[in-house]
Formats: sequence, structure tokens, C-alpha cells
Amino acid sequence: MHINLDEERWECLNQMAQARGLTPEQLVSEAIEDLMRQNHRRLLYEQAMTIVGKYRSGQEDISLHHDAYLGEAFTTDIQKDESVR
Repeated sequence: MHINLDEERWECLNQMAQARGLTPEQLVSEAIEDLMRQNHRRLLYEQAMTIVGKYRSGQEDISLHHDAYLGEAFTTDIQKDESVR
């Protein structure tokens, strides 16, 4: 791949690379990898946010007592599994 940079950007890139003990090509490669990781995290966040508010528990205090409700749900599931055996 070939990238065209004006003199000012090339000098900046070169100085940044030298400060980190890298070649300009290595610095560009790291920057691209960082962008790809950020994009992946953003996509995961957006995907997770699609379920926020999608379901209703019917409980008014779920945010305060979520551990108790979760424990009850697990207990109920375990009891159901044991009754099937």
C-alpha cells in the first residue's frame, strides 16, 4: 500500500514514530490496528444496546434487587431440572 502525505504530515508522523522507537510504517500499522479495535468495541456496544429496554420484568425495583430476582430465577430453573430427572 502506498500513502501520500504532505511534508508537514510526513514530518509529524516521522517524529512521532522516532519518539516511540518505531518506523513510520510500524506507527501507521499500529494506528490502523487501534482503529479496528475501537470499531469492534463500538459495534459490540451498539449490538448490546439493542436489547436495552426491550424486555419487561414487571418488577418496579429490579435495579435495586436484581441479585435476589436472579437468584430466585436460578433456583426455579434448578428445581425444574431436578424434577425432570
